[in-house]
Amino acid sequence: MNVTIENRQEETVYGIIHIGPYEELGAAFNTMWQWVVDNELQARTRSFLGIYYCNPCVTPAAECRSAACIGFDAPLTEPLNDERVQTIKLEAGRYARYRHVGPYAQLGEAYDNVYGKWLPTSGYECRELPPFEVYLNHPDETPESELITDIYVALKA
Repeated sequence: MNVTIENRQEETVYGIIHIGPYEELGAAFNTMWQWVVDNELQARTRSFLGIYYCNPCVTPAAECRSAACIGFDAPLTEPLNDERVQTIKLEAGRYARYRHVGPYAQLGEAYDNVYGKWLPTSGYECRELPPFEVYLNHPDETPESELITDIYVALKA
């Protein structure tokens, strides 16, 4: 498995919380992007992230909580002007990064590999933080088979 261990700095991102099946998070990303456009922040965007707060194997899909987030070149100083958009801090620390190449529909398999295969034999333990994904290319501009997603899992030191 292609897992690397990285030390990440704290990062401030901005996101919209979604309650419901993770497969429906795309609508929240569309709303988030419209907010970026409305506030003329397109040139400052640096990353697109999904944060997944619930284990979909335990939590009913309709109750799963996630966030569609965008990172910028620096924390925003302007008022957010939209109650749906929240400031979210990604904690600093050690993370396992697994790179998935392929359709988003196969990300569940990637999580099974990380949590079910890699983690138990890695010598690491998870911190009580939600995993997050960083999307390195755009699904409207990239064939599904070439989509690149980095999955980050927070680890104890």
